[in-house]
Amino acid sequence: MRTTFRLMALFLLCLLPALTPFPLSQWEGEGKGGWGVRGEPDVVINEVAWMGTAFDANDEWIELYNNTAVPIDLTGWTLSDGGDISIPLSDVIPAGGYFLLERTSDNTIPDIPADQIYTGALGNAGEVLTLRDAGGNVVDTANGNGGGWPAGNNTTRQTMERINPLAPDTDTNWGSNTTWIRNGHDNGGNPLNGTPKRRNSLSWPDLALSKTAPPSAPVGSRLIYHITLVNQGPMAAPSVLLTDTLPAGFLYETYAGPYTCTLAGSAFSCQAGEVPPAGQATIAITGSVAPTASGTLLNVVQVTAAITEVTGTNNLAQAATSVQPAYPDLAAGKAGPATAYAGDMVTYILAVTNIGQLEAPSVRLTDTLPARTTFISQSSSFSFTQPTTGTLVWDLGTLSATASAEIALRVHVESYAA
Repeated sequence: MRTTFRLMALFLLCLLPALTPFPLSQWEGEGKGGWGVRGEPDVVINEVAWMGTAFDANDEWIELYNNTAVPIDLTGWTLSDGGDISIPLSDVIPAGGYFLLERTSDNTIPDIPADQIYTGALGNAGEVLTLRDAGGNVVDTANGNGGGWPAGNNTTRQTMERINPLAPDTDTNWGSNTTWIRNGHDNGGNPLNGTPKRRNSLSWPDLALSKTAPPSAPVGSRLIYHITLVNQGPMAAPSVLLTDTLPAGFLYETYAGPYTCTLAGSAFSCQAGEVPPAGQATIAITGSVAPTASGTLLNVVQVTAAITEVTGTNNLAQAATSVQPAYPDLAAGKAGPATAYAGDMVTYILAVTNIGQLEAPSVRLTDTLPARTTFISQSSSFSFTQPTTGTLVWDLGTLSATASAEIALRVHVESYAA
């Protein structure tokens, strides 16, 4: 009998590679040891309802998540808080699936069946949960540094969710359920502020927009809108579409940015494609304030994705610009030598520029000669008069916006009397 047993065992070992649906090394590394080749825990503590539910604070539950593409047998694994909770796990957690543990009975979450029932209570002041594999190796923790729970709310009964299941147990990788994304009900029929057996509310993409523009701009001036898009979530956002409704009174000219954008009427839209976690881009839309514009130009931009987001409250941004009336703005300048001596002929260059947004009519330039100088000549196409010996006047007519006028003036520096 002993010899027969050994031969059969050898025969089964020979057949095992053919019967195993996954490579044996992968099954051993992920399904048994608890840690995969990527350095992330294969199974993580994914969500903790340490505060219970709105119906009953004692209705606590814990959720595990399988990070791998293979089912994992949890037989022999344990989940413990080092106190009254010590759960010998059993059964299989499916690939990319969840394992729900409900306290006391399967009625903790009446409309979602539990995978296992446990006893014991989680303290509201915080505990350390430790998940160990069948060999006693620590696979994962929750609140591993001790102290109070890093997330969750005892008043609103928002659960403590792991943000990124592939990231370690750190306080920054836990957050409270957003109440935007939820799953299941408590025994009183109230929606749970949690996501048992569903992707955590904080584990989705989170597209956020910001927009800047000058607070005011004169009629006819250049106006540039800057839009910044960022994915703040731990998951890529697919098929992202950005739409900016340009205000009446804004004359579009061009844009700069990494996306393909089009303009249809007042709708400026960009196909951003897939935006990865931490992905960020800036778009600049350039135009001008229309001559007929008045009041306030309100520019609103929004972004959407073909997937649920952590929240939609940051998918909209706007910028307001107050339109200022246009005025002419004349700037005068004069250039000449820094020093001059008696008997010298000195040339001055006079210039006038309209730096405003409207034309300036009936422009007159008056120049007063320095003492001990005598006017010799001037060179310009404008009407010129000399009301007094030391006063020179030019009538420049109308200067349009950005237009300039230039005059060359020659004077003689007089000699001092002996």
